[in-house]
Amino acid sequence: MDTFLSKIDSSYYAILGLYGILSMSFCLFSKSLGSFLFVGLLFLFIITQLHAIKYKIDSSSKKLIISGGIFYSSSLDIKSIISIEKDRSMSAVPVASFDRLSIKIASRVIKISPNNQDVFLEVIKKINSDISINY
Repeated sequence: MDTFLSKIDSSYYAILGLYGILSMSFCLFSKSLGSFLFVGLLFLFIITQLHAIKYKIDSSSKKLIISGGIFYSSSLDIKSIISIEKDRSMSAVPVASFDRLSIKIASRVIKISPNNQDVFLEVIKKINSDISINY
């Protein structure tokens, strides 16, 4: 089973850093230990969830398993993939990078952002050589 971590743009870290600074500043001014702990734990939880996004390719079952931390998990049959395209749109999707791939299957389009896209595409293409790749 090949596992690919999600690419995370530096802009996400900048936004989280700004959120952290503003939240912690508020907590320090309010002098509330409870709010300080809550914001700190929330910040830590968000960071761990970003790093928990994974894309697993199971060659034996020919499935792509998308795991988004503790809240999201989905799988799709690689043989059902019609095309994969490079996508740098600014649309709001639950992906941690603007350097995305759009996977088109019969009923929908799924956006993902594997860290090593070239190797990811090679592995997918070995399983389903009929996929149209516009990269």
